Amino acid sequence: GRTTFISGLRTDETKTFSNNMGFAAASNGTLDASCIQYYNHSTCDSWKQLQGLNYTFIDALSQLGYNLYLYGKMDTGADIIEQPEYQNGSMDGWHNGPKT
Repeated sequence: GRTTFISGLRTDETKTFSNNMGFAAASNGTLDASCIQYYNHSTCDSWKQLQGLNYTFIDALSQLGYNLYLYGKMDTGADIIEQPEYQNGSMDGWHNGPKT
């Protein structure tokens, strides 16, 4: 749901099927720090290629000049809460990594 909202893409297109599988990279291609922490660089890079995120709703609003302030759970990955201007969101999009 949240990944669909920020990307405009369906979950079957982005492979973000659950709360512990967010976007592996930001729309600019930077790998998500939490993805790397919980999985590894190679895995996150593979997911980045599969997911194909290249633009978000947040990108669009920022480019239009809106001063964004994110509230609540932005558990979408995409390196969103790691960005200095958006560090007020909570949850990293990976829900503490794989469930074992």
